Amino acid sequence: MKRTSILKSFFSLHILLSCILFQFQLTQSFTLMKDEDNDLVDQICKQTPFYDLCSSILHANPLAPKSDPKGMALIMVNDILANATDTLSYIEELIKQTTDKDLEQQLAFCAESYIPVVKYILPQAADAISQGKFGFASYSIVDAEKEIGACNKKFSGSTSLLGDRNSIMQKLVDVAAAIVKLLLNVDDLVDDICNKTPNVALCSTILHSNPQASKSDTKGIALIMVNDILANITNTLNYIQVLVNQTKDLQLQRKFAICAETYIPLVETVLPQAIDNMNKNKYGLASYSMVYIGKQIDSCKKQFVGSTSSPLGDRTSIMHKLLDIASAILKQLLSG
Repeated sequence: MKRTSILKSFFSLHILLSCILFQFQLTQSFTLMKDEDNDLVDQICKQTPFYDLCSSILHANPLAPKSDPKGMALIMVNDILANATDTLSYIEELIKQTTDKDLEQQLAFCAESYIPVVKYILPQAADAISQGKFGFASYSIVDAEKEIGACNKKFSGSTSLLGDRNSIMQKLVDVAAAIVKLLLNVDDLVDDICNKTPNVALCSTILHSNPQASKSDTKGIALIMVNDILANITNTLNYIQVLVNQTKDLQLQRKFAICAETYIPLVETVLPQAIDNMNKNKYGLASYSMVYIGKQIDSCKKQFVGSTSSPLGDRTSIMHKLLDIASAILKQLLSG
């Protein structure tokens, strides 16, 4: 009985230390992501045709630093909508004021061009972005650009009362189109990577539910997957500790204790080292770690061979699937 108490205390201490280490790693990761978010606006705007315009609009919006590329695309489309609405009101005022029939006709044409942009095209684009339908959003933005261009052509060869407004609208549309194109490329990257893994659905679910994936390259996506494995293994270790404390079967308690001994170094050492190696582009070492982790998990699984069912069966199964996905992504990095 005394030995069992000491065993429980020993594992409680180890698991407490592993949880503290994991919490420290999460804090470091959060700080790093926060720093990356501060630079994200600039990273995105540098990939648009009008960096200064893009940067000034996004930096002026308090929501931008908290947004991913999808959120920034929405901010830009809503800014275009505000400008288009204001321009339409301006056109309607000019129509009321002018006594020049030709000018009135030109302005009326522009009003007809801007009305669908304000009422339908841009709201549909914003809705499509919110739903992740970036292809349709891109099509809508191109359609808005055509309508603005048609208005511009009505004043070709003469000084346009809408010249400056149409010019800024064209630039805003070009910026939004570039950001949506980035979203299309990111979506394609996640799908392309996951299609090369043995479990496409699980890979896609994990990556598409992680906002960092939309900002990441293949290396970043591999890191997301390995961090997900770390979270799952830490959770399983905590679960094992609960089982150690709850069971009164000494033989079963011993099996759980062996599993805990197996999982502790994975959380404390092996996975953090794998993440460190990935950050240093040592993908071969990281790939070896995935194989090693799989073997360690199996050594725990073997403790329950012959049992009717393993209390860790489902967790072990999902862990292997995650490891297979991470290994496949690391293989892409090694071959790329």
